[in-house]
Formats: sequence, C-alpha cells, structure tokens
Amino acid sequence: RDRALYNDVLDALVRQRGSAGPEALRLLGHEIIRGGELRANGSLTRGLLEVWHESPTRDATVDLLRIAALSDEAETFRETVEAVYRRWRAGELHGMKPAELSALFESEYWVLSSDAQRSGAGFVLKQTLAEIGRTLAQAARRESETSTEAV
Repeated sequence: RDRALYNDVLDALVRQRGSAGPEALRLLGHEIIRGGELRANGSLTRGLLEVWHESPTRDATVDLLRIAALSDEAETFRETVEAVYRRWRAGELHGMKPAELSALFESEYWVLSSDAQRSGAGFVLKQTLAEIGRTLAQAARRESETSTEAV
C-alpha cells in the first residue's frame, strides 16, 4: 500500500538485476507480470526498454508494453509505445502485423490505472495512441489490399 516504499524496493531490485545482466532483468519483469497484483515503475520499464532495443522480438515487445502499462505512468507508457512504433516503422519488429500492434497498444492502455489515464500525460497518451492507431489502420488496409491482389 505504500507506493513510495514499493518503488524504492523495486528500484533496488532493478539495479541489482540490471547489474546481473539482461536476462535477470527480464526475469524480474516476468515476475511482475505473473504477480497478479504487482505493479511496475518507470525504472523497470526503462531498464527493459534498453534490453528490448538489443533484441526486439514479438514476445519481448508484448512483455515490455505490459510492464510499461503496469508502471501506471502515462508518460512512460507513451514513450514505450513510441519506441516500439518507431522500430516497427523501420521494419525492425518482425512478426507483428499492424492490426496486431494496434490492438496490443490499445489493450495495454487499459492496464494503466484510471488515475494515469485521466492525467494530463494520459490525455497526451490518448492523442498519441489515436494518431498511431490511424497510421497502423492504414498500413493494415494496405497489407490487406496487397494480399487480396496476390490472390
């Protein structure tokens, strides 16, 4: 119930696991995700984002976005969404179709606390998600038209 104490402990775990290597940090993220009621924070999200940049796989992307949402920090989630989107646009995020990525962004948004969603940063996040969603919808339509033409 003491969010400040929880964040201090989590920050210490992030430093400890981070110094042990990327896999230890990933495991901490998995523990938070599987923990049910556990939340993440910006420190863990930023650490996992650095790890993700080294290997932006589909599974790592899903986990990263879940951790960012569990941080309950709208700004942190927005920055993570934008980083993932940039890598996807650059063609560096294989195995994720535009519609899937859009659905993932949208579903993880609802994991954020309602306080984070209603904040000023939450408003900016909603605008960012809407803009990215439109671009991904256009890409999904182009992808669908291309596959239809191929048949």
